[in-house]
Amino acid sequence: MHLGDAIITLGAGGTILTLPDVNFNYRTTGGFNQVFTDVLQNNEIDDEVGWNFDGSVEIPLYPLSGGYKSIVLSGFTASFEDTDALECHSTNTSLCRWTNIIDHPTQSNSIFVSAGFDLHTTTRREVDYWGGALEGRWYQYPGGVDYTMPGYGQYFALGVDLRTIDQALDMDGFEAQNPNKRFEYDESLDTSYTGVFGAWGTDLGLFEVPGLYSSLRLQGGVYRAQTDYHGNYRSFDAVNDAGELLLSRGETVLIGGIGLEVSQKLGPRTKLSLTGDLEYISWVPDMAYNNQDATAGGTTPGPNVGTSIGGDDALSMSVGVKLTIILGPVLTHE
Repeated sequence: MHLGDAIITLGAGGTILTLPDVNFNYRTTGGFNQVFTDVLQNNEIDDEVGWNFDGSVEIPLYPLSGGYKSIVLSGFTASFEDTDALECHSTNTSLCRWTNIIDHPTQSNSIFVSAGFDLHTTTRREVDYWGGALEGRWYQYPGGVDYTMPGYGQYFALGVDLRTIDQALDMDGFEAQNPNKRFEYDESLDTSYTGVFGAWGTDLGLFEVPGLYSSLRLQGGVYRAQTDYHGNYRSFDAVNDAGELLLSRGETVLIGGIGLEVSQKLGPRTKLSLTGDLEYISWVPDMAYNNQDATAGGTTPGPNVGTSIGGDDALSMSVGVKLTIILGPVLTHE
């Protein structure tokens, strides 16, 4: 192993992460004195768009007589912010409401917006998606290769990966005609993924222009996801109400992706690349908030008795540019 021969890559770009939407407030049909059904009020916080930064250090392993091998340490970070405003209008037969995240079976957990009045809700979500991986690579070529060519021919890789999706949600709502009738809600929803993966990379040979290369990488792995939820609810009306809740859930998850890269040599030790990546995550948390409630006319038959951690899948899509710098000697195909 020679640290002085390392290959350093630095990149930046844009990312879309398709997280589940936030479904918190509800509209109730049937009025106060009937057994009624909830119609979900959707806070449209789902497809998060943000910036990402990534980098890697690849260290060759010598001797090369048994085939070119290397160790790669890589990492990335991406940040997203989104804000959405929602308005719900109450009528005599269709009432807007907000509900405590904790279900109290013998008492009302909801605040109803008066008929003819409006519920205004603002939802803000911040997401940090980051991770790191360590992998070993085995290349097809037994001798020297051009370090500035993506993929250096073909390689197979095995590695370990740790990544985290940290979500911070903040929501507040009020009855427009009576601003003192209001609620506040905030939560942290943090999920870590720890797993092993395999990958295969190859040059595509799409171009016949000197110094211009294309490459492909396929990757898939099995992970253990651990989600921790912490929610705080506060309602301010004639009777103040509050609820704090801690939940956890673990899941086995599959994560797979494909990456494409087009690179142009800038010199014997540098290249500039345009990259595109698509990744599928089979499970991310999807909160199911309490919406069942005891009322004067019966029980609201909401599907969620209490708040729980549900699940959905997600996609991550990224485009960006990368700069690769060779610290060691420049090797070429022979």
